[in-house]
Amino acid sequence: MNYNSLTSDWIRKAIISFKNDNNFILLDQLYKTKSYAEILGVERREISHSNFLAWILDYQGDHQLGDYPLKKFLDILVVASNDALTNQHQDLFDLLVTENYELTAYTVGREIVLGNKSRPDLVIEVAIRKDGQDKNIKIVIENKVGAKENNDQTLKYHEHFQNEYQGATDTSVLYVFLCAMPGIKFRTAVANNQQFCKCEHFIPINYQLLVTDLYERLEIIASSERVKVIINEYLMALSQPALGTNIENRGKIPIMALGTNERKLLNDFWEKNKELILASLYALTENEDTSEETRKTVEKAIESISNSSRNRDRYNLYYNEELFRSGFRKADIGLNVVLLLDEKGLIDTDVFNFLENDMSASFKLLKTPEEFTENEIQYNKYKTDSDPELIYDNIGYYVARNWNVDNAIKFRKKIEAKFPAIKILVEG
Repeated sequence: MNYNSLTSDWIRKAIISFKNDNNFILLDQLYKTKSYAEILGVERREISHSNFLAWILDYQGDHQLGDYPLKKFLDILVVASNDALTNQHQDLFDLLVTENYELTAYTVGREIVLGNKSRPDLVIEVAIRKDGQDKNIKIVIENKVGAKENNDQTLKYHEHFQNEYQGATDTSVLYVFLCAMPGIKFRTAVANNQQFCKCEHFIPINYQLLVTDLYERLEIIASSERVKVIINEYLMALSQPALGTNIENRGKIPIMALGTNERKLLNDFWEKNKELILASLYALTENEDTSEETRKTVEKAIESISNSSRNRDRYNLYYNEELFRSGFRKADIGLNVVLLLDEKGLIDTDVFNFLENDMSASFKLLKTPEEFTENEIQYNKYKTDSDPELIYDNIGYYVARNWNVDNAIKFRKKIEAKFPAIKILVEG
């Protein structure tokens, strides 16, 4: 896009289209309404989020949700644990997954001072009983909204509780590192075995995971209208941008998590209005009142977005929110979708016909060597010099490998509409 050639007529028409966009109207209403936490100026205070989590997990709490939130949270920890932690807590995790136990007590400590002077944000104690046998679970949570770990905090927590419960058979300690890292970045880091904190014994989870797997479900099943309002207010606090105008928010992540509907609205809104949004960002860099720091940040953002539009995007492919392939270029977008469908056993007659007849790349997604044209061979539209990439009904097929940006977007939308469990997202 040539920003220097923008005309007043184009800008006026683009702004009118922008204002008439249904997604804009919905988003405008959403973001102009402050959450209660934002009104109080506490939307990025760690203790506020710790308190909400402690309240929602209390199975005897006044939210009337019973033990569902606590059991779902424990499920999240089981799924998020790496192989080493799963092996360490195998018997406990089996018990938690089957829910073959009775909850008998729940207590919470906030920022308690341990013997080594460290202070975890939350220490939740859960007592369970199975076949007359009592067992205690301590959940030590370090909650990071914006700041990084200080002074080897997680190592100190682990050291304290290991010393306290060394040799104990009736108590298990689970260590949790809760962060506000964005969803895609977080899942990619997990898939690449990135360590989130100094202590390797901590289970990493993020706020987006809590929103998707816990809070949104609670909002649906809550019987109390008051509780529904509280949860909805909290979700708004997580999703609304917290700018540095409030000193509490400086250095904190602007958006902690997005709800499913908001994420779709924003993605659709961007696709429809990206040119106007980029033009307004460019205007910001030309404003004499814009600080040098802001100008450089915006220029970098514009350059990054523009580069991605010039065929440099990398994609991550998810199935049921689990990463299947990461960091591939659009040339392999069709191939990786086909490989996913094949590996998951999803290719039946209907799906195969859907794939074979797909023309998103302006030519067929699947072809046999006998169907190749000279042009397709000459310009490597299929990997003709390798083994077939899909075997179906004992016939070998090759997958189209020549995509432009618009065709890749078209293909993504078509696949996600056909297979709701699949998400193809631009890496970043």
